[in-house]
Amino acid sequence: MNSESKYKENKFSPENFPNTDYENKNDLNEDEKTNIKYLLKRIHDQKKRDRKKSISIGFAFLSIVLIFSFVQN
Repeated sequence: MNSESKYKENKFSPENFPNTDYENKNDLNEDEKTNIKYLLKRIHDQKKRDRKKSISIGFAFLSIVLIFSFVQN
């Protein structure tokens, strides 16, 4: 086996980027923060609607299966 490491060097660490780019990523103005919060709220609401929809479809399917099983007996 080689004496070299089998792992590649991490080229995406913050040390490899210029400092100005790394520092400016955290500087968001208030409009951008508000927009991000709005989008996160929309994603959360959509997931909640999808969860309710899947629960109701599962309940309907289970009801149909139980009705057919009782009718056949």
